[in-house]
Amino acid sequence: MSIKASVTGDAASIENGLVRLDLTREGRYLVEQLFAWRDGWELMLTSLPPAEGPGLDHAPRGDNVRLLEDAPDKATLRVTGTDGPQRFTIDIELHAGERWFHYRVTEELAAPTQSRSLQSRYRFVEDRVDFCWAPHLRPGADHVVGQFAFKSPAIIKQCERKLVALVADVELIVATAAQLVCL
Repeated sequence: MSIKASVTGDAASIENGLVRLDLTREGRYLVEQLFAWRDGWELMLTSLPPAEGPGLDHAPRGDNVRLLEDAPDKATLRVTGTDGPQRFTIDIELHAGERWFHYRVTEELAAPTQSRSLQSRYRFVEDRVDFCWAPHLRPGADHVVGQFAFKSPAIIKQCERKLVALVADVELIVATAAQLVCL
């Protein structure tokens, strides 16, 4: 099945008959909802805002979306947004016949800032979980797993027939790690 992608006003959608991503505006920011097809569209994940706290943990959030690429076999949405001196670009790519989205998040700083983490935050829609795999022990249920701690590059949650996996592109992590400079 070919890709269907659209951007209209404060909303966007990209789907291939197997999976779908909807972006809708809630307040200033766009919220992601990810669906899978099984006798109808079933909501699997929804994006979350940054965690409450001292403001050192950041989540890339967008307030603008445009269609970057629209072809029968591949489409890409580009979501952009700012948070103080931080500018985020999130490219979301979908290929025909695949059951996953490819995300690439870029952060640019316009001024020096303090930061502890950059977190892509999602909530599995089921309250009950039959199986959960996170590659690192976390002291609290609301804590995150940093990419530096990946011993297995996936976070997997399942409830009955609903299964979601967030998989890090370890090649991208290795390729960009050499570019990071800590002062």
